[in-house]
Amino acid sequence: MRNFTANFIKLRAKIMKKLKLLSVIMICGCLQMAGAATFSGKVNKNIVWELRDSVLYVSGTGAIPSYTTTSMARIPWTEDKIARAIVRIEIGEGITEVGNYAFGCLTEVRDTRTESERYTNESDNASIKYYKLRSIKLPSTLKKIGRNAFSKINIKAISLPEGLTEIGYGAFTNCDLRSIKLPSSLRKLGAETFTGCSNLQCVDINDAEIGLGAGVFFDCDKLRMILHTSNLKSVQPSTFNATIFAQFLEAELLDMFRTDGIENYIATYMAGAASASNGDLTDEETAEMRTRAIDEFYVKEAKNATVQFNLDDISLGVYDADAGTVTLESVNHGSMLFKLSPEQYEELQSGWVDYREKLRPTFHPANGRVKLQFITLALDGRTIVGSLL
Repeated sequence: MRNFTANFIKLRAKIMKKLKLLSVIMICGCLQMAGAATFSGKVNKNIVWELRDSVLYVSGTGAIPSYTTTSMARIPWTEDKIARAIVRIEIGEGITEVGNYAFGCLTEVRDTRTESERYTNESDNASIKYYKLRSIKLPSTLKKIGRNAFSKINIKAISLPEGLTEIGYGAFTNCDLRSIKLPSSLRKLGAETFTGCSNLQCVDINDAEIGLGAGVFFDCDKLRMILHTSNLKSVQPSTFNATIFAQFLEAELLDMFRTDGIENYIATYMAGAASASNGDLTDEETAEMRTRAIDEFYVKEAKNATVQFNLDDISLGVYDADAGTVTLESVNHGSMLFKLSPEQYEELQSGWVDYREKLRPTFHPANGRVKLQFITLALDGRTIVGSLL
């Protein structure tokens, strides 16, 4: 009897051990099945998509279709359980175009609730939508990126392939990009492409033959370096931040800048104010109205104003043939570095008096003050951007 009991205990121990092992195997299997769960479907007859291991693969040939703000619900990966699982997007070779709004739907919505509301749910505010997307891989076959295709996505970097010829309006608006290198093949860059990329610090134009249109780098407050700009065709006044002068006193403004139309603007504004008050403005009210007129002119109209700074104190430095650069020295604004060919430098040197008059500044607000950030120069049929050293 004693032997039987001992054998039974041993047998039970073996069975329990095997059951535990079987449980572990079953649990691991379930986890693997959960991890391997995929979603897939067709984008159109030539393109398919699959979400696998948190990566959204889009493959096939031709163009990913364009959508509108009212048809974005038809984008396959907008379904919440799919969108929230995407960490990386890989667009396969053979894709030639990313259509309008194609991935802008993966915008991260911030939680506006207070901390207590988040824990008690005593709020009518919508819950936060948190997306994990942090990385995008583009194919070498890509030729065009459409309007708002990647807008408001929380990516810090993206590699744009050589061969890409067009980037549409607002394609990377409000992204978290730190730097960007444009492909030299680029021929069209839409307005407001990088507007609101508040962490963008460096842009490499890569000698692409493009124009910088309205608002391309607007509200990129940390932008400090623009490289390889010799083939730029044009730079519009509102390419960078509008000048913001409201914090300056009137006397400082009028001493620092000569701006076409300001006196006419002030006169028209004051005439309207006087008419609205039947001419009963006190001296204090008149001074306040004049200050407001100047503030509105610079803040609201600066994008369209021709702002000039003191050109008389700028001198042309010696050309550095090894680096291919020349420095413009300014008494009041510091040193500005331009990258020029020897032929361009000779042309600039021979016509310096005339070319100096064509210098155009771009100002950025910094630490509560307005500071010169870039200088643009029309030379040899091109617009060249010089960085402030």
